[in-house]
Amino acid sequence: MINYSDIDFFLTKNDLTGDASFKLGIYAVSQSIGNIALTRRGERVFSPNFGSNLIQGLQSGASELELNILKGIVRSQIQEQEPRAIIDSIEFTRLTDGFKVDIFFHLVADETATGTLSLTV
Repeated sequence: MINYSDIDFFLTKNDLTGDASFKLGIYAVSQSIGNIALTRRGERVFSPNFGSNLIQGLQSGASELELNILKGIVRSQIQEQEPRAIIDSIEFTRLTDGFKVDIFFHLVADETATGTLSLTV
């Protein structure tokens, strides 16, 4: 079985090694998906196509049609930029002051390893 790893974005210290902590497996991929979803396209200087513009799409008070289009954009950007995951579905829930976004996915290397990333925007 493949075990994915990424540096923890919060750069917490590993008490045993003194180095930065790592996210492993489904948690590493979930962190990466969140990074893609919450980054504006063009925000990364040397990666202008990185990101999904999710926040901007939801700030406009999107209609149902716009939400469906945004789901497709977010899905395609994650699939393009995170090859370790397959997106199963994306759900938007309207809140009084924004949206709850749930991204359901599984790992390419292990279809039984499923995850859900919940964001409030």
